[in-house]
Amino acid sequence: AEEKKKSHEEQKAEKEKEERAKQDKAVRAIPITRSALMEGEAYGRMEDRNADALLIEMKDPYGQLSYVSKLDMAEDLGTGMESEEGKDAMRTQQKKVDCMKALHQLFISKSKGFQFKNGRAVTAVVTAADSKSITIQDQRMVRGKAVAVGDPKKLDWTRFFGKKEHVGLINQMINQLVMNGRETVRTSARAWSEQMFGAALALQLLYSEVEGAAEFAPTLVKKAAADFEPSRKWAKTMFPEIDVGEVVE
Repeated sequence: AEEKKKSHEEQKAEKEKEERAKQDKAVRAIPITRSALMEGEAYGRMEDRNADALLIEMKDPYGQLSYVSKLDMAEDLGTGMESEEGKDAMRTQQKKVDCMKALHQLFISKSKGFQFKNGRAVTAVVTAADSKSITIQDQRMVRGKAVAVGDPKKLDWTRFFGKKEHVGLINQMINQLVMNGRETVRTSARAWSEQMFGAALALQLLYSEVEGAAEFAPTLVKKAAADFEPSRKWAKTMFPEIDVGEVVE
């Protein structure tokens, strides 16, 4: 009986030892905002909390991931890189940020009055720096005129752009305002190519879970590179997995 008791205590002690070992190996992570990270507060906070990892907060005030959060982070962390390879990589990331922003700005500035195929229409757009929103109204045609049906739906841009339930509407905007933008909104060739790349990135980054969305990205990239030769170099850099042909120096 004494031996059984001793054996039980030894097993218990061994189990407690294993649990402590697991806890010692466990990663202790603390949350930190991007601004705090960029201001150099990470190391001090990790020391204060005895942590060995960081959880970087990438969401906006509405709880949505920013559409450029990954790219902005890469840009921020790349500041001060000295190697040519590092500089080239950061130039590429900066170009991606610029293209995504170009697409976003196009949608904000040119979407008012946009008519969707399902009878909806964009009836209002707020473009204030601190508050951007889009209002969508269901409509039906009565004697050749559009008549509102139901109440208009006002959405913050972060809840419209990048949400997979709106991918059908975004696709229509890409087709009309981006792919055909040189005719429909008279976009210059260079700006058009950037918006095309921005649309391709949006499909890859924001709608990767939507069947067929990311697969359409190469079509946009190849068309931009073919129709505006100076953009081909950036296409090869930003989308190395897509064959856009050789760059003509």
